[in-house]
Amino acid sequence: MDNRFSYFQNLALAILFAVPYYVTFWLQTHWLTGFDFVQGVSLLFIPAGIKMLAIVVGGSWGIGGVFVTSILLSEFVWGDNGFVYALMAQIVWAGVPFITYQIFKRMLHIDDMLLSLKGSHIALIAVGTSLASSLADRTFRYAAGQVQDAVFNTSVWAMTIGDMGGIVVVLTVAVILANQLRKAHV
Repeated sequence: MDNRFSYFQNLALAILFAVPYYVTFWLQTHWLTGFDFVQGVSLLFIPAGIKMLAIVVGGSWGIGGVFVTSILLSEFVWGDNGFVYALMAQIVWAGVPFITYQIFKRMLHIDDMLLSLKGSHIALIAVGTSLASSLADRTFRYAAGQVQDAVFNTSVWAMTIGDMGGIVVVLTVAVILANQLRKAHV
């Protein structure tokens, strides 16, 4: 296969996850602000579901699309703390769950085509990546002085719950859409 064609397919995959991440982030920050717990933490964070799909289905290119989009959107949430801060924060936010998924993938013997992926695996991956992402994000922000001692533990758990809620919403919508597409082709 021509490497340029493969590159463009991968770029399309990155865009395929970047666009819904951007859209769900926009919806989150404009329509779902009632779920905000503290700055940067929502009790229902729909974009986390897109992030998990990007990691599991899109692999490094999928999370890459979400990563680039999250850098572009980070100023909206955290203000102007500088590009290096935004870059480091998003590396933690996207990289830790990606690495966590890679560990689960090996431990659970999940193949690259996801043929061995089970519902129990999805639940374990959702909880594991949400907790790892939340703990890493809050720890990074705490070290940077963005999170106070008094809300650290609570914000980790709130972020974990919000991420898992967003994953449930996105996966539910994905299953409904897949079923509708299957019915349309039968």
